[in-house]
Amino acid sequence: NNSCDVFGKRVVYSSREKESSFGRTTFNLYLTRLDGSGVRPLTAGGVNQFPRFSPDGNTVLYLKRDENGTSVGYI
Repeated sequence: NNSCDVFGKRVVYSSREKESSFGRTTFNLYLTRLDGSGVRPLTAGGVNQFPRFSPDGNTVLYLKRDENGTSVGYI
């Protein structure tokens, strides 16, 4: 795992998925419960890292990278 954050009983984390034929590694975000149940993907491709819950826990902020640079994403 690349990075994670906890809010209440929820965990958001970034996980390395695969390396493409061009040498780029894909990182996706996942949301789960503290007991590891209910894992669901939040992103489906790209380089999505360093997820953090907002102070109220309603939004996940993260960094997404592409060939044009890095930007802030939110879910």
